[in-house]
Amino acid sequence: MNRLDFMVLMAFLIAAAWMDIRSNRIPNTLVVAAALVGVAFSLTPTGIGSRDMAMGLVTGFALLLPCYALGIMGAGDVKLLAMAGTFLGVKATLLAGVATFAAGGILAIGYGLKSGVLVQALRNVWAFARSAAMHLASGNAPRIGDMPVTRVRLPYAVAVAVGVLVSQLAADRF
Repeated sequence: MNRLDFMVLMAFLIAAAWMDIRSNRIPNTLVVAAALVGVAFSLTPTGIGSRDMAMGLVTGFALLLPCYALGIMGAGDVKLLAMAGTFLGVKATLLAGVATFAAGGILAIGYGLKSGVLVQALRNVWAFARSAAMHLASGNAPRIGDMPVTRVRLPYAVAVAVGVLVSQLAADRF
C-alpha cells in the first residue's frame, strides 16, 4: 500500500473511531464513502487491483460477521473492517483482522477495568465455557443464549483502527 492510500485509510478509520467513541455509532455514509475511495484507489496503476480489493472487502466482512451474528459487536464494526479491506487487499486484511482482535481484547480489558465489570465479564466467560463443555459432552451444540451478558459498549472502531495501523507498520518493518 502506498503512503497516500495508507494516510487516507487511516483518516477514515480515525474519523470512524471518533464517531464510535462519541455516539456509539459508525455512520453508513462514512463507511460507504470510504469504501468507494478504496475501490477507486484499487483501480489506479499503483493500486491493488479489483480482484484483491474485492477479496479484501469479503475477507474483512467475513472476519467479523460471526461476532455480529453472536451479538458481540455491531454491524458498523463489521462494515468498517470490510471497508478497510478495499484498501488493503486480502492478505493485509487478514493481518489487520488478527491485529484488530488483539487490540479489541486489550480494549475490552481496559474498559472492563475502567467500568468495574472485568471480574464479572470473566466470570460470565467461564460460566459460558462450562455450559458449552457440558453441551458438547452430551452431544449437543453450545447455545450462545447461555452466555450471561455484561453490558459495556466498546467503541470497536478503535480496535479496527489500531489493528490496521499496527498490521501496516509491522508489514513495512519486516
